Amino acid sequence: MRRTISLCALVLIFTIAQSAAAATLRGRVVTGGGAGLAGITVALEPGGATTVTDSEGRYRFSDVAAGPCAVTFSRNDTPLAATEVTIGADRENVVDQRVDAQFGESMTVSAPSRRAERIVDAPAAVATASRERIDEVASTGQLPQTLVGLTGVDSVQSGLYDFNFSTRGFNRPLSRRVLTLVDGRDTSFAFLSAQEWGALSLPMDQFASAEFVRGPTSALYGANSYGGVISFTSKKPSESAGGFLRVTGGELSTSRVEASHSGALNERWTYRAAGSYRSSGDFAQSRLVSVEYPGVIPDAVPLRRDGVDVRAGTLRVDGDLGSERRLTIEGGSTTLNGALLVLPIGRVQSDVTRPWARANFNTPSSNLLAYYDARHGQGQVLTSGAAVSERSFNARLEWQGNHTFGTRAFVVGGASIHKQVVDDRDANGLNTLLSNTRNERQAAIFGQVDLAATDRLRVIAAARYDHSTIHDPQFSPKLGIQYALTPSQNVRLNYSAGFQSANYAEIAVAVPVALPVDLSGLEQALAPLLGGTRLGFESIPILSLGNENLRVEKVRSIELGYSGSIAQRALVTIDTYRSTLTDFITEPLFGVNPAYAPYAPPSSLSPQAAAVLLGALQSELPPSLFSGLTNVNGHPAFVLSFTNAGRVTTQGVEAGVDVYLNPRWSAEANYSWFDYHVDEGIEGSNLLPNTPTHKLNAGVRFHGARWSGSARYRWVDAFAWESGLHHGDVPSYGVVDVAAKVPFGAKWDASVNVANALDNHHYEIFGGDVLRRLALVSLTYRW
Repeated sequence: MRRTISLCALVLIFTIAQSAAAATLRGRVVTGGGAGLAGITVALEPGGATTVTDSEGRYRFSDVAAGPCAVTFSRNDTPLAATEVTIGADRENVVDQRVDAQFGESMTVSAPSRRAERIVDAPAAVATASRERIDEVASTGQLPQTLVGLTGVDSVQSGLYDFNFSTRGFNRPLSRRVLTLVDGRDTSFAFLSAQEWGALSLPMDQFASAEFVRGPTSALYGANSYGGVISFTSKKPSESAGGFLRVTGGELSTSRVEASHSGALNERWTYRAAGSYRSSGDFAQSRLVSVEYPGVIPDAVPLRRDGVDVRAGTLRVDGDLGSERRLTIEGGSTTLNGALLVLPIGRVQSDVTRPWARANFNTPSSNLLAYYDARHGQGQVLTSGAAVSERSFNARLEWQGNHTFGTRAFVVGGASIHKQVVDDRDANGLNTLLSNTRNERQAAIFGQVDLAATDRLRVIAAARYDHSTIHDPQFSPKLGIQYALTPSQNVRLNYSAGFQSANYAEIAVAVPVALPVDLSGLEQALAPLLGGTRLGFESIPILSLGNENLRVEKVRSIELGYSGSIAQRALVTIDTYRSTLTDFITEPLFGVNPAYAPYAPPSSLSPQAAAVLLGALQSELPPSLFSGLTNVNGHPAFVLSFTNAGRVTTQGVEAGVDVYLNPRWSAEANYSWFDYHVDEGIEGSNLLPNTPTHKLNAGVRFHGARWSGSARYRWVDAFAWESGLHHGDVPSYGVVDVAAKVPFGAKWDASVNVANALDNHHYEIFGGDVLRRLALVSLTYRW
């Protein structure tokens, strides 16, 4: 731990180092109406320093030489404006610029490098949802809908709120191979380290962007950014002054009310208060009597609720402390009742409360983030009837600094500490999910150097060291080179590493997953041989038990990519990759954990009787079930558990194009191809990637003075699915989504959103619900 603290101190000192010159230049690039323009390149002469405006149109240069200076503004290869300014020494200089609004379509991202940059300059494969896309699905109240259909994104939906996202293979229920952040806050819940998307059911109008970085990103983000990072960024209250009230209704007996208001407390402080309530049915049906399609595991108990209720509220306060220092304090809570989640052990229906809080202090050269995210839940495993309880929280403190050295090098670095607690005891003090209450700690340091070796060649090197009580220390490197074909077209070659740590379900779970097995008939048949010894075969439990000795999963990946803006009309991205995945943490399997030895007959039996008993069990039971028969606390039990094994090579291609036809029309399309090879298998598992070989998405958007609308088509190739108790094929499916909005008057608009408009009954995960059409109509009043 002392070594970690020392390394932390070195990184902090290095990344906050400042040169002697104190003059700075900052400003904002806006349209004629005052809206900030992102992705505008700002250049200084003499010196040649450049930067790119962020999502609000802001830019900043540090250590600017005093004296006359030319400031130029351009988008891609097109000059926009230029101005002359005299830089005063030892003070802050401000140059704002207004430009033509037609150049406001540039896209910027911040997740790939932890700083704002043009998407064509990003040193990783990344897709982003525009504000228009967010607006199209805002009435659904489902934040994950903004990501569905993006280039290279593997998405599956099980129920109304049960989404799973992955990329480049090996999706699973409650996938955690992609880290999800909301304003830097990890929103996963501690027990499974996975997302509970219903807990993010907030007014989506407050979000500014959604980014999906594909490929291992542990060098900057650590554990569970194994396959990438999803980053949602909300608007500042100053970006959305005023408020709105929206009422939504539609299929599945949906009724939703949401409201938000932003305003100023005084000259320095602004606020936003938001809340929502939704009541609806779900796609789920009880599997107590029948199942929707063959092979699905039936339920042992009925659904706890027939529908879903969601209540959410947030309050945010932002302070302008001067000299571009900002403080954000916010918090909220979501109550989610009746939502279903598909787990490898079966479906679970829960009532959950998710309180959270975040504080963020930001300056141009540093960012300090602290947050707390908790979960209080009561639920039931429908396949076994077992009641489960959880009270858990994540708490993190993270510091990040950045500094520009001259005109060639940019450095980002930081450190974090993290604490997790999971308490699964019920009202009687009994553990319901785990063998014992967990209390874990983690710490990390990270850094990245971005060096412009020449005017065209850029080198990026990053690394991170993670120390945890959950897993062994991990070192995650990344190295990339990027070459500019033109100022708006780049090719890149990256090598990166990622890791995924075991979650508490894999480490310490202790829960029945199905109804007990009755072998009393076998015991009665062997009674003459047993001599009165009781075997306890009348009710043998089927348990899922954890493995404390699991290693982390690892991935090593090489990626070659191109991204470019062509004729200011199209954004084209092409990425190809080859990855090696090792040390898979298996799904729950029988007989894989050496901590649970093969079943041993009672010691009172003679060797001959014991041999006959074992032979009868082996003859009576399927091989996999027999391999899982063991002794737990002196009694027979079938145990599913986990282990590390396997080596797989994956490869694929992801290509996408966004075309801006004119100010009213735009279109997009993307295609993904995926392939894999099992180099080293796992006994009892096929190591299926749960990913289609081919995916295709296409869409068109119209934005006019009287109405706006969009239509999207998503096609997914058939693929096989294997996860825990769920084994089967997912047939190919195609889905059409449409949306439209009509403003009337100065403050009103009506919108319609129809997911799966052609009502294609299909399932996207084997064991999940059959999805149908969901049509919603909304009326919004703004002030």
